[in-house]
Amino acid sequence: MLLGMRWGPFFALSLAAYLGLNLLFACGYWLLGPGALSEQPVGAAERFMAAFFSACRPSGPLASGTCIPSPWPPTPW
Repeated sequence: MLLGMRWGPFFALSLAAYLGLNLLFACGYWLLGPGALSEQPVGAAERFMAAFFSACRPSGPLASGTCIPSPWPPTPW
């Protein structure tokens, strides 16, 4: 199926898969609560956006910023 696909639909499918997978991880981070990420946004929408862009960042070649997953379980020190 992918081998016979034209370039336009292939890129659209690739983009949809990339965004869908990152959305899945963002929902997971968001459902774990405010302590799941090192960054602590105030509202639910801001927390979801931080989770979405944190989920997108590891799949890229360069990591930037300080919003990273917190260790689980939290370290005692």
